[in-house]
Amino acid sequence: MSEKTIYKYGIGIQDLVHLSLPVDSKILTFQAQGMGIYIWVLHDVAPLKRELRAFRIYGTGHQISESEKLDYIGTTQVAGFVWHLFEESIDV
Repeated sequence: MSEKTIYKYGIGIQDLVHLSLPVDSKILTFQAQGMGIYIWVLHDVAPLKRELRAFRIYGTGHQISESEKLDYIGTTQVAGFVWHLFEESIDV
């Protein structure tokens, strides 16, 4: 059994974010810290394989296409703005 720990990743406020994360990583939360936004992820300390994962950030009132396959992760506030994070689902 491998050891796991929690890592913090800064994601910035942008429409689309790609992160290379270890396979089987679990997103724990999405929050603001200071003026930045971050996700906290549980994964292996020494991962053998990584995968590219895509996340979308929408502000309150922004339009979201019905064709996008998104899994909601969380909501946070920074400097009076409210941001909502989704992970793009990938069909296999």
